[in-house]
Amino acid sequence: MQQMNKNRKGKADIFKKRLFVRKGQAEAGHASGRMLLPTAFRPVILLMLCIAVLDFTACGKDSGQKAVSPSFEASSQVENSVEEIGEPVELTEEEKKLARLSKQKYLGTEQTVEVLGLQTYKKLKSDRYTDKAPKGKVYLVLFLKLWNDGKEKFYFNPYQLTAKVDGKEIENTVLWNGPENYPTAFQNLEEGRRNAGFVAWTVPKDWKKLHVEYQGFDPGKEALMKMDLTTEELLTPDEYDPKVYE
Repeated sequence: MQQMNKNRKGKADIFKKRLFVRKGQAEAGHASGRMLLPTAFRPVILLMLCIAVLDFTACGKDSGQKAVSPSFEASSQVENSVEEIGEPVELTEEEKKLARLSKQKYLGTEQTVEVLGLQTYKKLKSDRYTDKAPKGKVYLVLFLKLWNDGKEKFYFNPYQLTAKVDGKEIENTVLWNGPENYPTAFQNLEEGRRNAGFVAWTVPKDWKKLHVEYQGFDPGKEALMKMDLTTEELLTPDEYDPKVYE
């Protein structure tokens, strides 16, 4: 009986040794708040940790979502598109001139006058007539669009228009040929209608600045029209088409 108890006690001691390290190590481990495992269990724990890591990696792949890395290409494309949208459109020289001419406008309560073009001509010729400027001179032609929003007929009067070139007064010139097929601007304009026409002067070929005033509107309705034009605004308008103003 005593021998059986010894055997049982021996087996218990062996089991304890497998579960715990020496008494001093066990006490040190418990004192530090850690449980010290026998060396025999360490490979098992490492194997379990490896399996857990592999499962986590596999789940990331099986989810069908790829790892996203920072992409500067997409952001640069957005920036480029913003820059392209924000870039001002480059105008041609003719468009710049037309933009400056369009600012030369008279807006009355019943009449409107807008500049369509400004050009010089040395000679104007047709099958029946020839207009030729004197030596050292050119024809300076102003092309206008006219609106009549009033309830009565309006006459654009040549005697109500004055002009100066480089500070010197000049008189209107009568031309037999209409530049770019335009009629004269001095015409009757029925109520609610619009039309276009030209005004011409004979000026030195080296002229610099043209100043024009028209006082033929109703004096009580902001009647004075003033326009200042230079050689930088020289621009040939589209050829006159009466259908545009019908």
